[in-house]
Amino acid sequence: GAPAVHRLAVGTAFQTGEDAPCQGRILLFELTQAADPDDKDAQAEEEGAPRRWRLKLVFEAEERGPVLTVSLLGGYLLTGVGNKLVISTYKDGALSPIGFQHVGFMVSSVSVMKNVIMVADLHKGVEFLQWRHAGGTFHLLSQHTGARAASACEFMVSEGAVQLVLAEEAGRLRVFTYNKQSTECRGGKLLLPQASFDVGDHVCHLQRLQLRGGHVLLYATLDGAIGFLMPLSEVEHRRLAFLSNKLLHAVPHCAGLNPRAFRAGASRTAGARELRFLVREELLHRAKLPAGCLLKMCTADA
Repeated sequence: GAPAVHRLAVGTAFQTGEDAPCQGRILLFELTQAADPDDKDAQAEEEGAPRRWRLKLVFEAEERGPVLTVSLLGGYLLTGVGNKLVISTYKDGALSPIGFQHVGFMVSSVSVMKNVIMVADLHKGVEFLQWRHAGGTFHLLSQHTGARAASACEFMVSEGAVQLVLAEEAGRLRVFTYNKQSTECRGGKLLLPQASFDVGDHVCHLQRLQLRGGHVLLYATLDGAIGFLMPLSEVEHRRLAFLSNKLLHAVPHCAGLNPRAFRAGASRTAGARELRFLVREELLHRAKLPAGCLLKMCTADA
């Protein structure tokens, strides 16, 4: 068959002033390989010779709003244009929309898993959508309008369960769950907050990584910090939380700050329930346990 064609989608935003609306563009590039022009060898065109990736602009379109996020959904291009989520297909040298959904105030980030989409909004928190290809429509599964301005979002996978992680303003990370059977979720119409903690700086990006032992979540902040979130099973959390509670009163803390209250931050958005589900690795290491002891505590039979 024909060789696979790799394409790169880029979204832009341009603000000319307070009295003019923000504009954006969608750029579509094709990735091609060409011989290295710096290689003077006459055999440069032969197989195995040094080659470089090159970008060729194949499509460009102006949008009536900033394009803050682009993603891939089942072979289609998913873009956030202002407060509108648009899904498009590329055919015959043009990008054609096949569906759209108005979401909140401004789409700041999207995360896709199969046919479900997590949308972070700059003003109205987070929405959980499903794309239905048969009808070409988006379906709102759940939402949480009580969340603050969000800058990034990502799915976190643990033992077959999926949580939704949202990065809010003032450096707060919150974890939500979707449960249609829970009465607190009103039949799934509302996302249930599970955990929350303060990172200390504005989180600009979240990325899910698959490692040998499972999935972890990488986050990056505007001041250059990088951190990881790792989901725990119920048994692991129960044991490590017990040890953490003992260490709160057994070891001295920097500046006399309570580790749990310190991660609560200045925001009152998160409740006490959300703070209980946080286990800090740096606090556990201060127990000065032998190497591998924490791992044995988690993997031992319940």
